[in-house]
Amino acid sequence: MNIGIIGSGSYGVALLSSLVKSNNITLYTRFKEEEEYLLKNRKSPKIDYLIPSKVEITSDKELLKNKDLIIIAIPTEGIDLIKELKPFIKSSNILIATKGITNDGYFVYEIVKNILNTNKVGIISGPSFANDVIKGYPIGLSLACKSNNFKNICLKVFKNTNIKLRPTKDMIGISICGSIKNVVAIAAGILDALNCPMSTKAMLVTESLHDIKNLIKLLGGSSKTFTSFAGFGDMMLTCSSIESRNYTFGKYLVEKDKTFLEEYKNNTTVEGLYTLNSIYKLLKNKKISIPLIDIIYEIVYKNENPEKLLTFLLEKE
Repeated sequence: MNIGIIGSGSYGVALLSSLVKSNNITLYTRFKEEEEYLLKNRKSPKIDYLIPSKVEITSDKELLKNKDLIIIAIPTEGIDLIKELKPFIKSSNILIATKGITNDGYFVYEIVKNILNTNKVGIISGPSFANDVIKGYPIGLSLACKSNNFKNICLKVFKNTNIKLRPTKDMIGISICGSIKNVVAIAAGILDALNCPMSTKAMLVTESLHDIKNLIKLLGGSSKTFTSFAGFGDMMLTCSSIESRNYTFGKYLVEKDKTFLEEYKNNTTVEGLYTLNSIYKLLKNKKISIPLIDIIYEIVYKNENPEKLLTFLLEKE
């Protein structure tokens, strides 16, 4: 199949590595200088993978036309790029690999669906560090979509790769899981910096899953989704590994000074920071109480003592 991948970051390149054997891939970056670098080196400075010569690398929007599938793998805060690309991708099936909630309180799939005025939209989400995908290890992802035809196209595209897709129709639930796990990973990193053992991190994850389950139900999704690859699976991965950028940021929040943190944020995509601000606003607007989100927000954005997280976990009802 002919596939366009929007986003040449670590995850976009990782998906490319899995799909390139059986599909024709066009890798799109909006930045001309990045296009030139990738064409010259056939490798992104963000991840160690040599991009095969058969992959078309471009910043030309025209080359995204007439694709069987477009995969979006850009940070949530850059999702407005889809407005620029609309004339070139609006007729394609759109698979979203971006996890997060916008500052306006919308899930990424809602933004894309509204911009393109299409129902041919789905989401993939689950425990999958880019390096693990590239190394060919077995990876499990949730595939959320409403259309059986869309589901079958995605299953065909990922057939005979190292990525297993488990379909669901719960786009709300998968979006919530994929977003909030990055926020909880920041809290897990804070616990690490406070020298807490895995027992305490397991306590955090368990409490988080209860809250996610309740939030999914309140926002109209299926509470069963929290047991999916995108739910428990992704939470387990991102809350237990220093390879998670969100986990690392939480750790650095306690250990490093403000200058270091600003430099880290400027050079690394920490989705949990953007999502934390967005989910906090969303919950306030909908008058939904998730105290765990409140305490993480207070520590990250209001400079509250990180040790308040320990007290919170003991006192949480």
